[in-house]
Order: sequence, then structure tokens, then C-alpha cells
Amino acid sequence: MAHGLSEVDRYLNLVLAPIFIFTSFIGNALAILVLKRKPFHSLPMSVYLTFLAVVDAGTVISGLLPRFILAAT
Repeated sequence: MAHGLSEVDRYLNLVLAPIFIFTSFIGNALAILVLKRKPFHSLPMSVYLTFLAVVDAGTVISGLLPRFILAAT
């Protein structure tokens, strides 16, 4: 039974990790672009949300990229 679960885990890491990384990168990049536009640039929340988008992208990449690499090898 454990062998079957490890195969499922490997498959999910190979398929879902790149999808999550890609969508997270696109979503956070779009959030940063929107928050840097003129109407939002002067708002105090813009700094916080921009920082949040950068940290979120870093967290997703540092968490999922190693799992994807391990599953691919």
C-alpha cells in the first residue's frame, strides 16, 4: 500500500507543483503590477500587499520547487 501512495505523491508533485508555481508566479506578478499603478501606488496598503506578493511567490517557489525536482529525479 505504501508503494502506491508514494507513486501518487510523485505524480502529484510532477503534475501539480509546476501548475501551482506557474499560477502563483502569474498571480503575484499581476498583483505587483496592479499595485504599482498610479491610483494604488500612493496608498499605504500598496507597500504591504506588494511585500506580501513577493513573499508569497518566494514561499511557493522554495516550498514546491524542491518537491518537483525530487519527484522528477
